[in-house]
Amino acid sequence: MLLPDLYSDISWMKFLNLDVAIVMAVLASLVILFVYLQCSDDDKK
Repeated sequence: MLLPDLYSDISWMKFLNLDVAIVMAVLASLVILFVYLQCSDDDKK
């Protein structure tokens, strides 16, 4: 009974890690975009 649970946990962790990676990538992109816009605003001044 322990083995199937272990396999299901591993497959779940793979999906979880993938979701976390996607979310982190999106957040990183937003932060980079925000910083880029802030720098652009500073250049306009």
